[in-house]
Amino acid sequence: MSTDLCTYCGAKVLISSENEHIYRHIDEVEIKTAEPCHIVQMKKTEMADERHQISVKNNMLRIVISLGLVVFGLLVMISGSEYAVMAGVFAMLAAACIWLFSGMIGNGRNNDPHGRV
Repeated sequence: MSTDLCTYCGAKVLISSENEHIYRHIDEVEIKTAEPCHIVQMKKTEMADERHQISVKNNMLRIVISLGLVVFGLLVMISGSEYAVMAGVFAMLAAACIWLFSGMIGNGRNNDPHGRV
């Protein structure tokens, strides 16, 4: 008696050479449980990709707004007026606050310490 693998499904096939009987053992329970696990894993991957894309877009928006505020602050500070210098400093502080507070707010969303989705 020899053992081989089915080319279609990969299950073990026992072949006896006496009467050429072929016995296939198919674990139906394992097949039925593997399919939903695969689907769930694919959904988790899709959701992680979507969260990553949203994160990239949010980071780009933060960069553009912060750079705009810094450039505005520098241009206003160059004008030389005392009030303009204060306005420029506040614009730069606002750019710094965008980075500080958006990081704190963004870390609390969609994060589960147990890895659940």
